[in-house]
Amino acid sequence: MSAKLEFFADRFGRDSVTHLFLGEVEIPEPGLQSVQVGEEIQLWAQNTGTTVLEEISLKVDGEAAPVVELARDNNDEPYRWLVSDVPITPVQRLTPGSKFSFWTRAVYGPLNSEGTKTFFINVSALST
Repeated sequence: MSAKLEFFADRFGRDSVTHLFLGEVEIPEPGLQSVQVGEEIQLWAQNTGTTVLEEISLKVDGEAAPVVELARDNNDEPYRWLVSDVPITPVQRLTPGSKFSFWTRAVYGPLNSEGTKTFFINVSALST
């Protein structure tokens, strides 16, 4: 029995995701209070293992974590955006072959520096 969760860029599970580029966002001029929001990207996760996954949560970590937000899915729309240190719980239980979707985006403010930064989406789940 194995536990495995795979990420896809499409609901049909054809476009596997191992790296995600959130795109470029123009950073506001220093001193401005505006925040720029990047493209909202919907992702799907599928239980490709042989066990049931329960108590699933996703959390952003890494150097870019402060500018990455996650949201649960609500009928193909983001439900509520949460900052990186707050995990989302997209589903409570995921049987083998089942999937769920969630959303991610970048949010930049005047104090964020330019450049390419790495982030990770950490998955926590109980395999039964």
